[in-house]
Amino acid sequence: MNARLERNGEYWRAVWHGPDGRKHTAGLGKCSKRQAQKKLAELDTSATAARMLLDEWTVLYVSQRAQMLDESTLSQHATYLRRFAQYCGPMSVRDVTPMLVANWLGTLDVADSTRRKIVRYMRTIWKWAINQNVANANPWSTQPARHPRVDREVAYVSVETVYHL
Repeated sequence: MNARLERNGEYWRAVWHGPDGRKHTAGLGKCSKRQAQKKLAELDTSATAARMLLDEWTVLYVSQRAQMLDESTLSQHATYLRRFAQYCGPMSVRDVTPMLVANWLGTLDVADSTRRKIVRYMRTIWKWAINQNVANANPWSTQPARHPRVDREVAYVSVETVYHL
């Protein structure tokens, strides 16, 4: 993003032209010029994050979470994230849709319990991506992650029936 700062009294805003050629602005609030420059740099960082590819996100996620997760859990997260990135090809994290997720899950030759485990892992990964401003929404939230509930029939019997009174 090639943005510039504009000042209006004590208030600052970022101004840039998007790929569509239209002028875009983002208010930075009442602050000093130095604070406005810092906020502009943060805006630029989030624009870079918006274009982050799945392969790049995989590397970043593993490095960020290495100290927080158990080694085996991190290994499984990395494995499934790499497989998904390989399936998608060069794609931005923000471009992943629930339909793409469902299509990928349909290609997996795994048991239903494993599929649900993968969904739980990927939901966790995308929650972290949202928290890091790499994704806007969690496309995995539409997929079932638990076993379906089975309604059991309950038979009501009387004491006389049980004890043959």
